[in-house]
Amino acid sequence: MNFQRAFFLIIAFTVLLAGSTSIFYGCKNFSGPTETTTTTTTDTTIITPVVTQPVTTSSVICFSSQVLPLLQSNCGMSGCHDALSRRDGYDFSTYQTSVSRGVVAGNADRSAIYTITVSTSRSRMPPSPYNALTDAQRAILRQWITEGAKNTNCSPTACDTSSVTYARTILPALQTYCVGCHSTASPGGGINLSTYAGIKTVATNGKLLGSITRQSGFIAMPPSGSLGSCETSQFRIWIRGGALNN
Repeated sequence: MNFQRAFFLIIAFTVLLAGSTSIFYGCKNFSGPTETTTTTTTDTTIITPVVTQPVTTSSVICFSSQVLPLLQSNCGMSGCHDALSRRDGYDFSTYQTSVSRGVVAGNADRSAIYTITVSTSRSRMPPSPYNALTDAQRAILRQWITEGAKNTNCSPTACDTSSVTYARTILPALQTYCVGCHSTASPGGGINLSTYAGIKTVATNGKLLGSITRQSGFIAMPPSGSLGSCETSQFRIWIRGGALNN
């Protein structure tokens, strides 16, 4: 009898041990394999960049011919951000002074001289009632900063004198070099170059060509320096053709 009881106890202990082992391995497998396996997958996720502002399509923006005149005409007027006034510490008279404040090379969205031009608040520059920068002007400023805010001085390209028009040639040049000081809100010398009518008046009476060619008896314009020979030729052609609104 004692032998039978001992035999059944051994059988029961064996069954219990087997069950415990099964439970142990079951928990181990639930926790994960002990060996590391590597699975190679192909990531097909497409990330679409967010474009916050337009960027011009030209490869390099020239500081000397595109950015500096824009800053001087729209921001570097007397009493604002010229070499004498330096309001809020900003001076757009040279490359060195232009990048000394408010410019984070390579990041337009962190550069105050750009972000303040796209602001919709009362802090926008140029301030009201002066004209805001055009989309094209803001795009030039943004791309220049994105490209590293370098002191670029590009070599002259071929001069197009065969298809000179008011809309494509004359107006953009005036917006870059002149309108900041000669707008409806700030008609320097009584001259408003922000409308075709105002431009046609000085084109017809000789003041426009006399100033940009720096003839005796005229106030030299733009004050920051002479226009290039190509732009001067384009103005001559347009005026001689009747200064049309084309």
